[in-house]
Amino acid sequence: MDIPLERIELPTHAQEDPAAIAKMVRTLQTEGLPKPILVRALGDRYVILDGVRRYQAAKQLGWETIAVRIKGQPRAPINPLTTEIAQSLNEPNVMLVDRVVKGLGAERASAFWQQVLEIEANGGLMTADGQRRRTPGGVFFQLVRKGVSKKERKAIFPYVPQRKPPGSATPPQQQAQPDMEPIAWSDALKYVHALGKHEKGRAKTVEVKLIGRPAKVAKAESCMVAVMEGKESPKSLPKGLPTPPEQELTFAVFISNKHWAKVSPELKSNANAELMVRGYPVFNAEKATTFLLAQSVEVIERKPKKAKEAAA
Repeated sequence: MDIPLERIELPTHAQEDPAAIAKMVRTLQTEGLPKPILVRALGDRYVILDGVRRYQAAKQLGWETIAVRIKGQPRAPINPLTTEIAQSLNEPNVMLVDRVVKGLGAERASAFWQQVLEIEANGGLMTADGQRRRTPGGVFFQLVRKGVSKKERKAIFPYVPQRKPPGSATPPQQQAQPDMEPIAWSDALKYVHALGKHEKGRAKTVEVKLIGRPAKVAKAESCMVAVMEGKESPKSLPKGLPTPPEQELTFAVFISNKHWAKVSPELKSNANAELMVRGYPVFNAEKATTFLLAQSVEVIERKPKKAKEAAA
């Protein structure tokens, strides 16, 4: 059974041995994979139990998939729908598919399955960072995670704590620091002014995350454009940071046609859906607007307001 390397994780105690990896690279090039690596299913991903060097060498060679043997994998799932869904989506984690079928029942599991088939027919679904397309099985598990209750999600995707490497010591408890009043915003600006007189460091990467729902979207020749505004301060900040004054913020969001094609159907069909956009910001002082060039776009479900907030 072959699965993508990107869905495989190294164990916490794994170490890199360049010489051993180089030797395995030569073996894979001349003889192929000696035997499948042994993995354990962890949610919708896999942790290596045996075959770290084979995995590291395959990754160096640019392999996209590798043959694996999944520990505890049932030979024939009890529910035939499990087999049908797993084979249709080319999903190797049959045990997790079986938990979905058993936990939700055939009707609800089939409904999620049909959603996946529709999404795949329309071009698939990108990961949150927009770097790659999710596998059909990954789309299935993602839809299930978002579409079930907290209790059901906990039963289907149980939390598995990470093991500590052998011999690792438990760090001593740090003494609790007394709470301190954050500096005022005006005082914070004084530090910025003072430091501005000295040599400045270099920032390599800047990224902004915006969550909201556009009211209207315009189609440009090569992309989509939406203007969104908000008037609120950060809901929470780490202790000690100054709280900025409330201000009116305007964002002009530019989204590629490819990204828009993947999110627009759900945005139109679901009134509670919002966009989560990550991208490169460019501030235009003349327009008092931040231009956000979207590098990844994802649809998320808007959380319902609490009773007190709704009544306010």
